[in-house]
Amino acid sequence: MSGFTHQVYCRLVLLGLACLAASPAVAEDDAELADAAFTVFKARCYACHGGEETYSGLRILDGDVLFANRTGKAFVTKGDVEGSKIWEVIQDDNMPVSPDDYVTPVPLSEDEKATIKKWIEGGAPMPKGGSQREFISRVQVLEWIDDDTRRLDRRDKPNRKYLSLVNLHNNPNVTNYNLRLYRAALSKTLNSLSLSDQIEVPEAIDEHETVFRIDLDDYGWTVEKWATMLDNYPYGFSPDSRQDEELELFRLIEQNLGANFDRFPTVRADWFIARATRPEIYHMFLDIPDNVSDLEQRLGVDREDDLEDGDFVRGGVLVSGISSQNRILDRHSSNFGSYWISYDFSVEAGRGNISRFPLGPDHNDDTLNRFAFKHDGGEIVFRLPNGLQGYMLTDGEGNRIDKGPTNIVADNSRVSGTTEIINGLSCITCHKHGMKPFDDVVSFTHGVRDPDVVEMIETIYDVDEIQKHLRRDQQEHLVLLKRTIGPFLQIEEDKDTPIEKFPEPISLVAREYDQNMTATEMACELGLKSTDELRLNDPDLIDLGLGLLRDEFKDRPADLVYKRAMFDTLVDGQSVFHEVIRELGIGVPIRRSGGLTSE
Repeated sequence: MSGFTHQVYCRLVLLGLACLAASPAVAEDDAELADAAFTVFKARCYACHGGEETYSGLRILDGDVLFANRTGKAFVTKGDVEGSKIWEVIQDDNMPVSPDDYVTPVPLSEDEKATIKKWIEGGAPMPKGGSQREFISRVQVLEWIDDDTRRLDRRDKPNRKYLSLVNLHNNPNVTNYNLRLYRAALSKTLNSLSLSDQIEVPEAIDEHETVFRIDLDDYGWTVEKWATMLDNYPYGFSPDSRQDEELELFRLIEQNLGANFDRFPTVRADWFIARATRPEIYHMFLDIPDNVSDLEQRLGVDREDDLEDGDFVRGGVLVSGISSQNRILDRHSSNFGSYWISYDFSVEAGRGNISRFPLGPDHNDDTLNRFAFKHDGGEIVFRLPNGLQGYMLTDGEGNRIDKGPTNIVADNSRVSGTTEIINGLSCITCHKHGMKPFDDVVSFTHGVRDPDVVEMIETIYDVDEIQKHLRRDQQEHLVLLKRTIGPFLQIEEDKDTPIEKFPEPISLVAREYDQNMTATEMACELGLKSTDELRLNDPDLIDLGLGLLRDEFKDRPADLVYKRAMFDTLVDGQSVFHEVIRELGIGVPIRRSGGLTSE
């Protein structure tokens, strides 16, 4: 080798070594950039662009949305600050805005702006997801449950159930932060469906906090209720005979539990969060009756006497965030604390105009009833025995309904997938911090002149009193919310973050669960280590509609999607998930009917 050639060779070797040495630093810089930027996004943007609200179609923590091609500027163009819509609105101080009025700009600090600018210039790296987490197999989950059920006392066996987040832990696109939100959502869901007088935080049986043990008694549920819920579960299966180790563990768990084994070692927590917070499962767990009078009797609310005596407090609004029309809200007392009921209207004319008819619905007094409104529906927000909130929607006759008519009320956050207000889920999203603040306007805008009627109006429309109740009810709710979700959220770098600053976790999980599916998500949900094991070119799986997930469609048009409903909808007791696990030799579907299992 000549001297010149040797020098060039040595320089190339040294350059290569330098690059190798620099690679971890570059990766570390990317991680730091991503963490810094997303800390700002979570604190300043998430409330309107990613949690229960999604203004402008922006999901601030979703890379697919951030970098998507759009008409005009992309939200973020990697390496191009001026070509990024986010920077445009941040630089001009148009965003973010106050979450209280969604209008008043609350600009980022100069340091926060610099962080976002540096992140975009650095290529807009995304935070590390679950790629660094250890893969958890189906066998490992069964081993944990086998070990746990072996130690159960005989009296505990009927009521011990297990909920799993393993499919999310294994998904490299789910960040550690979002996993914490999933755990918080599970705890909040369980306690929001509870008839117990105590907050009970679920306990993980593994070091990764992916499989949680619950006791039905802790939430006032019966085995029969749990079985009814399982009738709607689309993911139940027992191991295929070819899965020797899994099948052996499944049989050991069956031996451990005996007649108490319902053949479902775990229930997916994300499905439970997204579906048990909707009717009819929501109504079943909380024993919500068919009529408001039955609910009030159970809660010790005598609304008829309160209306007759004026022994309650009322506020009225002409513009409501939930209703297109004016709205009235009353607060009564119940056995467990507050009982709020709204009166909603399909029109604001005639007896739907609360400025002309601010009393009602029936005061058992002819004079007062001349000024009584006629409502078309309402929402009830009542204290559960554990202090959290339960919800009921009613029609004008007080009968329970599953969803509010869109000509009266609408959910602009679309947490259910539409603008329909779905009892349970939509209400939990809206009332994430308890009762929403509002200012009464009827007390000083009504047009009533009759002295006796005015006296009643002044008695129940007490502006100061209703504000006092709103503040106290919200403060009490936040204390209980902290006990329910704080153990999963107020940790590590967020240990000092106020509980009201976190995203509402149930709505986040419900949205994520109903997103269009990817091959990666499907593999994780089937317990597979990679998408290669999906066998998406298999004709039998193509027949089931999974061909849409093949690599050749990776850059598919926006309307070529595989929807969640295609995968989990039960038809004659069977879902496509069930058919896929059979085709892949993973398991044998468990089909249920009337609370009984059959294979």
